[in-house]
Amino acid sequence: MRAFLVASMVLLAAGSLADTAAAAGEDDYRCQVEGFYRFANAEFVRDDASELIGERFSVDRASGVISGFELSNLEAQERMVIDRGSEKQAFKVLSVFEVYGPYQGVKYLHIEEFRQAARKAFFAVSGSWLLTGHCTGGGQPAPEETGQ
Repeated sequence: MRAFLVASMVLLAAGSLADTAAAAGEDDYRCQVEGFYRFANAEFVRDDASELIGERFSVDRASGVISGFELSNLEAQERMVIDRGSEKQAFKVLSVFEVYGPYQGVKYLHIEEFRQAARKAFFAVSGSWLLTGHCTGGGQPAPEETGQ
């Protein structure tokens, strides 16, 4: 009986944690890549054949953690939410990585939080790539669900 009570308490606690995590995630951004550009000869050249077009990722607005594919910053040495975004400012995250020994790599994500629309445009720079697309958040439908 005692083991049953302990097991029940553990399951209830796990359920509460899952509910809390789900509630915290409701305000996260969900994004989809719509454009891919490579930097070459002093300009960004669109690459419509890139396998990254259509990829999705998510952004934890509180911590700046980006997960889901190329833009992931889970293994960054440093991750900074430069601006949490507002009615006047974009949401901005800068991530710094150790690439090769003493060399550093950076990824920058900029989401137009100030836009009144449910779909907020983003651009991201990763190395010599520029990615563009749209994000939703705060309980809004994901980009593929809007039909736009």
